[in-house]
Amino acid sequence: MVVEIQIASEGFNAHYDITEQIASVLPKFETSEGIAKVLAVGSTVGLISMRYEEGAVEDLLAALERISPREHDYAHYRTSNDLNGFAHVWSSIMGSSVLVPYKNSRLAVSHTHRIVLFDFDLQPAPRTIFISN
Repeated sequence: MVVEIQIASEGFNAHYDITEQIASVLPKFETSEGIAKVLAVGSTVGLISMRYEEGAVEDLLAALERISPREHDYAHYRTSNDLNGFAHVWSSIMGSSVLVPYKNSRLAVSHTHRIVLFDFDLQPAPRTIFISN
């Protein structure tokens, strides 16, 4: 079974705690325990399990900026005329999927671990997430 959820993203550096949406899907699965596979569709999004609080988000975004600065002269711009080269790099670094254990149809992670969608693209867009077991 695959369940699809949509997030209306505001774009550049927007982040969304999608933990509860994922948790709400688990009772629909045929098995009450296993590993939930969560995938965000797109080449400029990131999906991560983290302690979701303002300082951690700020630190993560600052680290991505140090690794791959927004103002760098990306070949992506020269080949596609698109200014979001950094967003593709950030997405590749962070990844766009997570595996999350569940038991008794509930997430088997601590209450401080949250599943967070990041959108690095420059424009708002609907974002699709697939969840399966």
